[in-house]
Amino acid sequence: METAAYLFDMDGTLLDSMGMWVHVGDDFLEKMGIPDPDHLGAEVITMSMRQSVQFFREKFHLPQSEQELMDKVNAMVEERYFHSLPAKPGAKELLERLSRQGKTLVLATATDRYLAEAALRRTGMLSYFSRIFTCGEMDLPKDDPAFFQKAAAQLQLSPQQITVVDDALYAVRAARAAGCQVIGVADGENLPDRPQMALLANRFLPTLAAF
Repeated sequence: METAAYLFDMDGTLLDSMGMWVHVGDDFLEKMGIPDPDHLGAEVITMSMRQSVQFFREKFHLPQSEQELMDKVNAMVEERYFHSLPAKPGAKELLERLSRQGKTLVLATATDRYLAEAALRRTGMLSYFSRIFTCGEMDLPKDDPAFFQKAAAQLQLSPQQITVVDDALYAVRAARAAGCQVIGVADGENLPDRPQMALLANRFLPTLAAF
């Protein structure tokens, strides 16, 4: 079935930001002036931001409230989305090319809308998207096929008419289960998952230039 809309992931697909999330625990401890010889920052990679804060607060007996620590982490993350995280090579050019071809482009991200819009606006990519779907606003994670089915319904399309472009194995798996076409994208942080992504996806790209 012909693609009626491309549903792009942002972090790790269009924005070179996954490294930030991998190291956010280390960066937080450094900002707090807490030595981390055991590299405990790495233990929070799979945790939510709030779980990470709770872990550090208990582990290091931090006197600040949970909300105060959350505010510090949020400030770190906001600074990067608003000011420094770069677009992936070829991302803007790809969106421009698809837009010129008359393709409908939408975004699906676990990142809060205000952060996504700030980063995309700064990198010149925001105007290409007709819709933005966030996990928070959809009340669904991207590892749930229902996320993609709900997005399709809101676009008044069937999942089969949507091609999802994503760098995360869990999203590739969920999108395929939802009935979408899927293009997997390599990122510096998904190397171990690439073989399985290549098997699950309809196509797997080493770079966006190969689209």
